[in-house]
Amino acid sequence: KDDDLGIHTVGAGQSYSFRFRVNIIGSTLFFCGASWQGGQLVFDIYRADRDNPDRCFKYCRWEARDSAIVGFKE
Repeated sequence: KDDDLGIHTVGAGQSYSFRFRVNIIGSTLFFCGASWQGGQLVFDIYRADRDNPDRCFKYCRWEARDSAIVGFKE
């Protein structure tokens, strides 16, 4: 949506990180697609209107679990 960060393969127990700044009009958006044996999903990993500044002022953390993608507050 805003920037294409390319395809990254992240295995169990591994992590992936990137840095960005929220644009001046507050419409910054990043999405992520995940697939695994038996499933797949696409979701908004960062949406300025939802995550800034209440959840992700300096750091956002997401974790993929068997049943869901879970976001953690700073």
